[in-house]
Amino acid sequence: MRQPLPAHVGAGWPISFANLKFYKGFHNNRWMLNLDFTDILNSYRERWTAYGNGVENEKDGKMFSRQVVLTVTYNFNQKRSKYRGTGAGEDEKSRF
Repeated sequence: MRQPLPAHVGAGWPISFANLKFYKGFHNNRWMLNLDFTDILNSYRERWTAYGNGVENEKDGKMFSRQVVLTVTYNFNQKRSKYRGTGAGEDEKSRF
């Protein structure tokens, strides 16, 4: 009796790439500026081989992943935290 071939068996290779991000806050972080660089070395690639049912599929190519993104954020009605870091939990400690 002949054994059926596995539906999908394959091999892959590691993926590596480098990203870079800059952040700057202005006016007590009311304005925030983010600058993102994705795959700055253009090294992200997809490389794999798959075998199944007598067919071999192979892919080895660069991905279209390089990009630069600039994000400007403004925070409306920004409130300051009332937490001062002292005396927290004193009521609970005194109960014991």
